[in-house]
Amino acid sequence: MTKVIVYFHGYNSGPESEKVFKLMKAFPDDAIYSFPINIDPEIAQKDLENNIDDLLIDHLNEDIKLIFVGTSLGGWWVSRLAKLYNCPGIIINPCYSPQKSLEKYGVSEDILKKYSSMKFYSDKDYYFIALHDEVIEPIVDYSWKNLKVYENESVKHRFNGPEFNDVIELIKKL
Repeated sequence: MTKVIVYFHGYNSGPESEKVFKLMKAFPDDAIYSFPINIDPEIAQKDLENNIDDLLIDHLNEDIKLIFVGTSLGGWWVSRLAKLYNCPGIIINPCYSPQKSLEKYGVSEDILKKYSSMKFYSDKDYYFIALHDEVIEPIVDYSWKNLKVYENESVKHRFNGPEFNDVIELIKKL
């Protein structure tokens, strides 16, 4: 079975991020994708769904395991799209309230109004939370949802160092 891994980057990042290259290195025999994400969620939703549908068509006659991974605002996207595509999502330091988080970066009010708060949809999702995130206040109480959460005391928001190996190890088990 081939893993088809789609990485969703955060705000002010892109599809050629360090995490994408780490995924490519860790899974050389699998398919790794990442797409640019428009800041306007209405445009981004259509673009991402079209890109994901196209990659699924490309793998139509293969036995695949679709997995979504996202950091920050990309985690917000994973929380939405993993449910839609019925696949596991790995959500790293999610931007659970884009309306608040993006405001400090000067994103226009028209765009901010289009975002909703993150929903904790799926029991197929896994959360990696840096308890000392310097960009987004970490989720404090997630016990009410019985979420699969991996907390880390020693990392910051970007989650680019050796801690990303925990994400890779999880993907290997899926």
